[in-house]
Amino acid sequence: MRPEMTFEEFCAQHMEMVMHISGDKEHYMHRFNRTTGVNKVTVTRKKKNGDYGKSYTTYYIADDPANYKTPDQIYVAYMKKVCGVA
Repeated sequence: MRPEMTFEEFCAQHMEMVMHISGDKEHYMHRFNRTTGVNKVTVTRKKKNGDYGKSYTTYYIADDPANYKTPDQIYVAYMKKVCGVA
């Protein structure tokens, strides 16, 4: 069972590194929190000159088909699961 927590507690949870791939055109980083079941995937584009471009992040929970763009969105989805709200 997942614990209820405040937004601050939720954001302070440690995210373990699951995978980091550095390719020619982008970096891919996947992190996971065992307590909440939240996954965080960040992709950072690489520019031709070697600099880094814009990153984008997606959050998801394994048993939820939706993807979320911000921490507050994934927090609301997490709390709905914890509280049993459909």
